[in-house]
Amino acid sequence: LDADTVVSWELKTKYKITGYPTIIFANSKFEEITRFIGFYNLTAFEKTFKLVNKYKNIEEVITKAKTGDESAAKILGDYYFNKKEFSESIKAYKSPYDIRRAELEQDKLNSTPSKELLQKTIKEFPNSLLEMDSNIALAEMFEKNSGEFKSYWHKAIEIAESLISKFQGR
Repeated sequence: LDADTVVSWELKTKYKITGYPTIIFANSKFEEITRFIGFYNLTAFEKTFKLVNKYKNIEEVITKAKTGDESAAKILGDYYFNKKEFSESIKAYKSPYDIRRAELEQDKLNSTPSKELLQKTIKEFPNSLLEMDSNIALAEMFEKNSGEFKSYWHKAIEIAESLISKFQGR
């Protein structure tokens, strides 16, 4: 769907599209089950596609998540996360990593992110994207060229290089 055409406006309004690209996973009645906002790699897309096909609609996902179904909880958490309903995604997620990711996004809604939450994330999720992002956020709290700024940026770059090597199979 070309987002710039008049014909797309009705669907953009119906599905409350807030960013591009947005991929809506829906059932045959066009009822949304979950969504992706932004670019996702093929593996993540395929995994979500297979999970979503297990459910008829978002109500079924909610019901299954409440009974402890972890894949339904992940889909539900992602559903709320991508709608920027972070408090609901925190309640839905089971994975500590996903919960923290949602907490950090919710925290970004404040004018100044919580230094304590960022530092706690660095300790609890070493060598992860969360640690890298937290180092970047902390660096941005300091004057450029200060020791703290450089230290956090160097650590973020170190983590990025490590993750790239890991994903390239080195």
